[in-house]
Amino acid sequence: MIELKNKTSLAEDICEYLRNAIFNNQIKPGEQLNELKIIEELGVSRSPVREAICVLEGEGLIERIPRRGAFVKKTTRKKIQEIFRIRAVLESMAAEEAALQFSKADLKSLENIFERMRKAVNGNNAKLYVKFNYEFHKKFIKLANNKTLEELLKNLGKQSNWFMLTAFSIRHSTEVSLKEHFKIFEAFAKRDPDLAAKTVRKHIAEGGKRVLEVLRDVI
Repeated sequence: MIELKNKTSLAEDICEYLRNAIFNNQIKPGEQLNELKIIEELGVSRSPVREAICVLEGEGLIERIPRRGAFVKKTTRKKIQEIFRIRAVLESMAAEEAALQFSKADLKSLENIFERMRKAVNGNNAKLYVKFNYEFHKKFIKLANNKTLEELLKNLGKQSNWFMLTAFSIRHSTEVSLKEHFKIFEAFAKRDPDLAAKTVRKHIAEGGKRVLEVLRDVI
């Protein structure tokens, strides 16, 4: 039996467990989720497992096929291109709106996340880097104080994590990404909306290109 964190709800803990299994390729694209196996492994009932699967379906990681069950979504180059293009536009908007909202405490918090990203790069830990990369982006998206934008980007960010973790696991290119994040941090430190928007948009566009290049023989 796997011990669950149970910080908020059992279903959320199961979500995190399944999400990590998908990101780490323990459950592969196109593979069916075996509810009974999950129930046995985690020592939980069917209800929170089904609730977790519904959440992951909403995040775009899982698809239900009528009369067959729930499967990890397969991805395509076109899908990756679409997600990164949309993120580039929406996150640049978020960066522009957030730039003037950064307090000293907010900047310090963003800097702390950046330092964790740097440590992950130095430790050659792609999984940890992707985690703090997501936290970095989530920080300025939240500061934009635009709930609609935040909700739209939430699921796109999680799908991007999947692609990036796979790509970083094949080729260690986190150093380039880290340098781009430092430029984003500098733009926020200057409280320059235009520079923040341009820097974020370029970073995400370039990140999408890197992911597609690394995964060209995989998808």
